[in-house]
Amino acid sequence: MLVVIVHTPNYWGFELPHGFLAVDLFFSLSGFVLASAYKNKLETGSISIRRFFVIRLIRLYPVLLFGMLASGGIALSGVLIHHNRTLQIVYEYIFATLFGLFLLPYKISDTNSIFPLNGAIWSLFFEIIANNLVAIATPFISKLLTVIILIFLAVFLSWACLSNTGINFGVNWGWISLAGGLARATYGMLAGASIYVIHKKFKVPKLFSSALFPIAAALLVAVCASPEFTVGFEYFFQIFAVVIIMPSIVMIAACANTERLRHLMEFSGAISYPLYVFHGIIIHLFESIRGRNTTSSYPATGLLLLLASISLAYLVDRFYDIPVRGKLRKLLLDKKVTATSQFSAIKL
Repeated sequence: MLVVIVHTPNYWGFELPHGFLAVDLFFSLSGFVLASAYKNKLETGSISIRRFFVIRLIRLYPVLLFGMLASGGIALSGVLIHHNRTLQIVYEYIFATLFGLFLLPYKISDTNSIFPLNGAIWSLFFEIIANNLVAIATPFISKLLTVIILIFLAVFLSWACLSNTGINFGVNWGWISLAGGLARATYGMLAGASIYVIHKKFKVPKLFSSALFPIAAALLVAVCASPEFTVGFEYFFQIFAVVIIMPSIVMIAACANTERLRHLMEFSGAISYPLYVFHGIIIHLFESIRGRNTTSSYPATGLLLLLASISLAYLVDRFYDIPVRGKLRKLLLDKKVTATSQFSAIKL
C-alpha cells in the first residue's frame, strides 16, 4: 500500500521524499522469506536448482503476464488514439509489450525507463536475477564469503551513489543504473537471507516482541517521510538507509510477535504482489478519468485510489493468480513428483 502512496503524492496532499527507498526493504524481505522457505532445502540438496526455478516461475509469472498484457494494451490503445502517433512509436510499444511478457527491458524513444509500459517491473526484474544468483550460490557460499560480498556490494553502492547523484538505481537505462539496480537487489536478498540465519539463533521475550512491529513500521515511515537533506548528507542518508536501516527493519519485524495481526498480515501478503504490478494501471485509469489535478479533493481521491488498487489486487489474487498457479503446479511440479515416484517403484 505504501507504494501506491509514494507514486501518487497529488492524491494525498503530501509527498514521501524518500519513498523510493522502500523497494530496498522489499528486497531484504524477499531474501528473508525465500531463505526461510528454501535455504535449508538448497543446502541439503532436497530441492534442485531447476525445481526452485520452476517454483519461482509459477509464483511470479501469472501476475506478471496479466499485468504486462493489461499495461501494454492500455498503452497501445492510447498511442493508437493519439493524433500525433507515428508508425515507429506503435512498433516500439508493441515490442515493449512483447519483451515485457518475458520480463525483458526494452528502450523506446519517449522515455528512458527500462520497462516503459509498467515502470514498477524494474525491481521485479532485478529481484528475480538476484534471487536466482543467491539460490545458485547458497549450497556453496560460506558465511565469511557472504560477509565479504555484502561489504563489496555496500562499497559499490556507495561509489555509485556518489557518481549517480543518488541511489535510486535500476529504473532507467545506463550502465551505472543497471549495475546499481542489480547491486541493490543482490545486497537486499543476501542481507535478508543473512538476517534469517541470525534470527534463528535469537529469541526475543514475548512481552518485548509485541512492541517490535509498531517500531519497525514507524521506522519505515520515518525513513520514507524524511525530508531531503543537503547534498553531502543526502547521499550518506540514502546509503545508510539501504545498507543498514532497511535490513534492520526486516530484523525487527521478524522478531516481532504478530499473532494478533495474523489475518491482516496474510491478507497483505496475498495482495502485495498483484498490488505492486497493477497499481500503475489503476493510477493511469484514474488520471485518464479525473486528470492529474486532484488537489481539490485530496485525500478522498487518494483513499478511493487506494481502495480501488487493493480491490483489484484481491480480485487478481483470488480469481486469477491462485487458480492459475494451482494448475501450473499440477502441470509442471506434481507430474514430475509422480513420475519420479513411479520410476523409484520400478527400480525397487
